[in-house]
Parts: sequence; structure tokens; C-alpha cells
Amino acid sequence: EHPERPERHAAIVAAMKAGGYEDRCVRVPSRLAVADEYLLIHSASYVAAIEKTATATRQYRSRIVRQFENDVYVNSSTWNSALLAMGSALEATASVVAGRHAHAVCVIRPPGHHACSRKAMGFCFLNTVATCAKMATKGELRLDRGTPSERKLFAVEKVLILDFDIHHGNGTQAITYDDPNIMYFSIHRGFESKRRCPTAMFYPGTGLPSEVGAARGSNVNVRWSEPGMGDAEYGEVWRRLLIPVARDFAPGLILIS
Repeated sequence: EHPERPERHAAIVAAMKAGGYEDRCVRVPSRLAVADEYLLIHSASYVAAIEKTATATRQYRSRIVRQFENDVYVNSSTWNSALLAMGSALEATASVVAGRHAHAVCVIRPPGHHACSRKAMGFCFLNTVATCAKMATKGELRLDRGTPSERKLFAVEKVLILDFDIHHGNGTQAITYDDPNIMYFSIHRGFESKRRCPTAMFYPGTGLPSEVGAARGSNVNVRWSEPGMGDAEYGEVWRRLLIPVARDFAPGLILIS
């Protein structure tokens, strides 16, 4: 079966229940993202094309799949699911920035870190984490539910996005690259295998260490040249690179993608 399917969400929720984590958490109500949130980073024409998949014919959806090519699949629920994922993450982010909660975890899908301003890629349609970061630094986070005093705008000066998926979050990097108030730190695989095929790039083939951000040092890429990296290798990256640069950057909010 395809790896990006509803059972991924169910498996995470089941694991949280089995580990007793659910009983230690407070559930933050979900909501749909609204236009002034997703249009902050996505073009209106792109959004319109994806939104139309909710009511369009099968032929139109097939055309959208062919248009974006890179592991993009749509059905009548795609648009609503993407809105719910983004809106829920924004609500959770606002609850942390507002001081209501110390931490939050969002079990949401579809994912978002491959989504570009004008393009869907790798099962991603709306770039949730980039939107949360932008809304936070622009002072536009708002709790959708809460007391009257809580329904105000919340902000932080700087945000660190830590992306440690096996794939580079090309969409997140592209959207935040020129923003000195957002640091993007990605740990990802760069090649299929240098032993078997030295020139075969690992999807999406981006995330070079030389890409350091418009504000030099605000974009950090750690690119594994071989598969099979584990706790020891990641621990070294954390100790030698991530923690020092994070302390120097001093973010008011950390988003893990």
C-alpha cells in the first residue's frame, strides 16, 4: 500500500494512547485555516486550482495530478483535509505562544514541507509549518477559541524550524529563505546510495549545505551522503551544530516539522 495513507494518522494516535501520552495531554480543538492565513505564502491562482478539486470532475483531478507530477494525488477531501491540518497547527501554535500550553504536538495530514508557494509536491498541498512561522513573526497568530482577552494577536520575534524528515523540506526552505527572523534547519538524505549510484539524488534533490539563507546562517542543511544514519549520528548533529546555532539565534518559538 502507499505509505501516505490514513492509517499513518491512526497508528500515531494508537501509539500515543498505548504509551499513556493521551491522558497527559489536553486536546486543542481543530479548525479550518482561512484565506488570510494560507494566502500569506501561497498564490491565489495555485490555491484556486487545489480548492477546485473538492467539487471538480475526475478528469480535472487527473489533470492536476499530471500538472504537478511529483507524487501528488487528490480526491474530493484533499482541500478540506489540507485546511484542517493547517488550521489545527495554527491553533496549537497560537496556544503555545499565548502561554496557554508549554508544548503542542499536531497529528495531522496531509503533510506540508514540500509544498511551494505555487506548486504541490510529495503529498503536500499547503505548507503548514512555514505558515505557522510566518504568522508568528508577523504578529498575526490568533486563538480561534478562548476568553475575550485571549482573542488577540500573538507574536514572537524569531522562529526556528527543525525539519528532520528523511527528505529535504524544499518548500519550507524556499518560503523562509529570505526571512532573517526564521531559521530553517534540515537534516535529510542527499543521495540514494553513493556506493550503488554516486550521482542518484534522493527526493526531492535539494538541500545543499551551501544554501545558507539570505541572512547568512539562517538556513542550515545537514545532508547525509549515505542511508542508515541512526541515533549516534543525529546526536552528533544535535550536539555539535543544532544546539550551538539555536542558542546563538535565540528563537522565541521552535517548530519541529
